[in-house]
Amino acid sequence: PDEVIHYSLDLTVPTAGSLVFDPASPISITTTTQVRARVFTVGKLPSPVVSQTFVKLAANVLNFRSQLPLMIIDNFGDGPYDTNEASDFENAYWAIFEPQDSDALSSLINKPDLQTRAGVRVRGRGSRKSQKNSFALEAWDEKDQDKDVSPLGMLADSDWILSGPDAFDPSLMRNAFSYKLMNQMGRYAVRTRFVEV
Repeated sequence: PDEVIHYSLDLTVPTAGSLVFDPASPISITTTTQVRARVFTVGKLPSPVVSQTFVKLAANVLNFRSQLPLMIIDNFGDGPYDTNEASDFENAYWAIFEPQDSDALSSLINKPDLQTRAGVRVRGRGSRKSQKNSFALEAWDEKDQDKDVSPLGMLADSDWILSGPDAFDPSLMRNAFSYKLMNQMGRYAVRTRFVEV
């Protein structure tokens, strides 16, 4: 009875001065929002932070389905990603929806196969001005530190790349094809999966 849940809706770590959760007054969420919460008790250290992200999907993607995995990277309404070469990672939510066994199609209304706090930034030098940017992604824990995840059946790591070859590879598959051939020949090459972002 003497424990109090404090929460934030602005990506910050909740403190004893943050909003207080009242079960009688639900939190109103109308856009993509990350709720971060922790418990405070007099005379004790606060609990670890727990985050949950709620994504507001546009009406035109609610029924979208694909044979490829679907990926959401949402920066909470901060607009286009900074294309400055020295830009830092921006706060983001990262989710992956794999095709389901029953119909082999992925859908954004299914439960995500991976969801995590993340940092994202535009990657590459020559492609920064392209219509289709490449991105560097880092999976983050509650302290904005690297967290190993295993998306799409790949080995666990915290750092990932979304390669959008655009003008450098109009077929969008030359690199992935070459990597797969190298792996099949027993040589090292990076693993790849095609996704819709």
